[in-house]
Amino acid sequence: MLNWNQYKKRKWMFILAVPLTFLAPILVGLFSNGALPFIAFFGGAIFFLFPVGFRYITTPCPNCEQPIHLVGAFGYPFGPKCLHCGIKVGQSSESDQ
Repeated sequence: MLNWNQYKKRKWMFILAVPLTFLAPILVGLFSNGALPFIAFFGGAIFFLFPVGFRYITTPCPNCEQPIHLVGAFGYPFGPKCLHCGIKVGQSSESDQ
């Protein structure tokens, strides 16, 4: 079962993945020409940003074990509570509400 510390790590990985995905092609573009910056951007997005984002958005709630920020195909990745049981992010159990 996942605890809130692991959830916070996944959240910060996602938050840091976004600027790193855009920073890589900028750095590559400084030292090369042509299509290499575009390849760096799309490669970073496909192999780094999307998996980290998917892992974050499908993080299971410790209370109901459903994805915290995802209902069906839709979700709110920075919501303050679980979309299924309503537990606030960081609370220990449903009875603490």
